[in-house]
Amino acid sequence: MPTRENSFARPSARGIVACLFVSALASLGGGCASQKPVSFEMPPEQYPAAFEAAKAALRDYRFDLERVDFDSGELSTSLKTSSGLATPWDSEQSTFGQEWRDYANFQARQVRIRFEPVSVARSPQPENPGTQAAPTGVALSPADAKEPILAQVEVSVHRYERPGRRPAVRAVQLSSQTEDPELTARGMYPQYTVVIERDELLAGRIAEAIQKQTTSAAPASATPSPAAGQ
Repeated sequence: MPTRENSFARPSARGIVACLFVSALASLGGGCASQKPVSFEMPPEQYPAAFEAAKAALRDYRFDLERVDFDSGELSTSLKTSSGLATPWDSEQSTFGQEWRDYANFQARQVRIRFEPVSVARSPQPENPGTQAAPTGVALSPADAKEPILAQVEVSVHRYERPGRRPAVRAVQLSSQTEDPELTARGMYPQYTVVIERDELLAGRIAEAIQKQTTSAAPASATPSPAAGQ
């Protein structure tokens, strides 16, 4: 007859095997999704439709808009957290590996979409971004451009850090927290975020959605309304 200690050791061993199995699936799941382009070009007359399509795509992924600047061609969102496997209604994850990492860590995503004239986007970048100037004879704003527009999608993954956390060995409720006055003064207490990677898979899916909606809206936007012909 097994001893009491052995009867409790068996589930623990199975738990370890289960964790290893899930970790293996997570590592294999990283290559399941295909990478789509994170940028695309469009005629200048499609820029208004593309800008609206970008806002719609972000709403579809349940991101909250933080900056909406049509004249400068800039869209950005606030941080959106997700618990991966524990929040199946979230659709930003592209692989099982991402689902697992979002479940195991406190993470969030932020999206930035830029529209620029092609000549501006591909010109050498200045050391100070605030001093960027358009090439001679080229409009800096995509709203005024007469050349193709380049749309670029960037998704950053942020991980929350909680400095000073001292977990207790015996029970979670016995854990304590230290406070660093320097971090408090810098607004980094009780937590702050660090960018750990770029989510190229989600960026590609968003870019594809924008491009498809822009293309489908282009014929309708090009057709003059009856009022305009009067």
